[in-house]
Amino acid sequence: MEYINRGSLGGQPVSRKRNTGRSRDFRSRQGRRLPSLCDRYIRERKGVDVLLVTLDAERFLERSLTSLYEEVPVSRLIVCDGGSRDGTLRILDKFPRVELHIRPEIHTTGKAFEFLLSRAKSEWIMFTDADLTFPAGWYDEMCTYRKQFDAFDSKRIHAYEFYREDPATSRLDARPLVACPQMGRRKALAAFKVDDDYMWRITDIAARQSIEMSGYKYGKVTTTFHFHHTTEEIKYASDPSKAATKIVFEDPKEIVINAENWCRRVIDNVKAYVKYIDPDPPYIRRDTSIDTVLPLLDRPWVLEHGPRWIPRYDEAIKRAHQQRNLWRRLAKLLRRLASVHVRAILGAGGSGLGSENTPSDVLQRMLHSKDRLYSQSSFPEKNGHDSDP
Repeated sequence: MEYINRGSLGGQPVSRKRNTGRSRDFRSRQGRRLPSLCDRYIRERKGVDVLLVTLDAERFLERSLTSLYEEVPVSRLIVCDGGSRDGTLRILDKFPRVELHIRPEIHTTGKAFEFLLSRAKSEWIMFTDADLTFPAGWYDEMCTYRKQFDAFDSKRIHAYEFYREDPATSRLDARPLVACPQMGRRKALAAFKVDDDYMWRITDIAARQSIEMSGYKYGKVTTTFHFHHTTEEIKYASDPSKAATKIVFEDPKEIVINAENWCRRVIDNVKAYVKYIDPDPPYIRRDTSIDTVLPLLDRPWVLEHGPRWIPRYDEAIKRAHQQRNLWRRLAKLLRRLASVHVRAILGAGGSGLGSENTPSDVLQRMLHSKDRLYSQSSFPEKNGHDSDP
């Protein structure tokens, strides 16, 4: 792989460098500043080092960094990139004071974070992600807590974003679905007249009919598009006489597209818990999702790398075994009592093997495939280990 620095080091151009097996650091990327970038550090000249891990992060990166530089006095943006192949480096090149380290040999976020910490110099530092934006006043509000905490996070608001083309807006035989034509001759709409009584929703239809009845031609353009923004809200909330419906979004569903990769990620994550995390703090004890995946590990591995997790591991194995037996008894009972229709329903929906695999579906198959974990032989013998936490 080639590492390319589009900025400069010490004012001198940097040429292409082939990877020789060692990672290279690229520092002091001055960047070509965005014309509209509001850079708080330029005004205050006192700021913090900001740490960022990237890998193919172009989707929200420019929006995120624009918000960051406007809200936070960024003395240096120190980036550890895992070898992005999209437009991530090109976007980073637009921003000032970027210290970029391209380190594809670092495979985990934890190790990348450790590396970034070794590069930071300011007394206070900030860690951000490539998909975060910040409201006005965020940094100043956070700074008021410096005397109370040594490290802290702010509340997170999910901003779900997805795009769906509206097929009706491309078909000439469907309604326009905009308030009025986005572009048109004024004289083509000269005949548009309505009373101020009922029409507050279907102006698009009335406008089109007025145009066509006046002998003008209406059309739809499919070679470009516009965005129609929608959020959770009560429509016409300011007018009680009109407020009638509320838009509510469901949480997005995560779909597994590569079961092998996802399974490996799940196992790595639970291994990280066992090897590096103390199981005793309340916020870890309350996280029951850990108990769901602990049975994926072998007891000898847990005993070697995280012996403090053994009581919780043994309890998770027992619970999984009990749930498995309960499911088997329930399935047996249903087979005795159920009709053909009920069996058909179970076959279609009870297995979780639909056209879309959620992480929960795949996890259940992972657990069921390890029958030995649920057998009685999986439990420790009387060897002095208490199986209760």
